[in-house]
Amino acid sequence: MSVKKELERIISEAGSGELNIVAKSVGTRVTMQFLLRKTNRVEKIILCGIPTVSEENAEVFRMALEDFPARNIVVFQNNKDPFATSAEVKEFMGKVNPEIEVIEKPAGTHDYPYFEDFRTILG
Repeated sequence: MSVKKELERIISEAGSGELNIVAKSVGTRVTMQFLLRKTNRVEKIILCGIPTVSEENAEVFRMALEDFPARNIVVFQNNKDPFATSAEVKEFMGKVNPEIEVIEKPAGTHDYPYFEDFRTILG
């Protein structure tokens, strides 16, 4: 998968209206690249299954989210996700912005079927 190609496809399909984003795994990186374009079109963000908690990735997240209200971002992470545990992601997000809520779910997979939770958050 090419982050650049996915980003261009999303921009093309999204049009010019306000957006809510639900992103999983590598989609969280695509979301950060989208936000770095500073289009100010995103209202709420749900991130699920953040797969990489490196310092380099934290810096990208910090830059992308620096002007975005923390109250409009929620992260879901399974406590035993094989790519990054909820504890690792809580520590990671604490470096990005400690005000962003991280919701831990009891699962050992990289699946995030929490559609009712998403619907409630997005209103």
